[in-house]
Amino acid sequence: MALVIAVIAAPVADAARAMRPHGNSTDSISLRVTNDINGDTLPGWGDTITFDMSTTASHPIIEVLCSQNGVMVYSAYMDMVMVTMPKAVSLGSTMWQSGAADCTAYLKDLGGKFVLAVTNFSATE
Repeated sequence: MALVIAVIAAPVADAARAMRPHGNSTDSISLRVTNDINGDTLPGWGDTITFDMSTTASHPIIEVLCSQNGVMVYSAYMDMVMVTMPKAVSLGSTMWQSGAADCTAYLKDLGGKFVLAVTNFSATE
């Protein structure tokens, strides 16, 4: 039984370690609302957001994940280098019709498995 638990726990531990920042101490991201549909200056459902960043990554990407009551309702990727990829995303999805959500944005280097910087934010209704 102990061997089975160790085998199952190892991938979980690896995933948790990969989600902690491993970047240069100067790697950072900060949220910016670019289209605030309700005018409250806070990120919220239907708003368009992007991120200002400082990084040494050669090909930075940003992953945004949002949940409501522990259920994942939104995920998006922004490739901050490729011209054809979006640099901003609208908050909302078929799983997230309304209401507030807890969100986390991860700065990563394309192809890298480690997170370089993290920012958490609450998205309002």
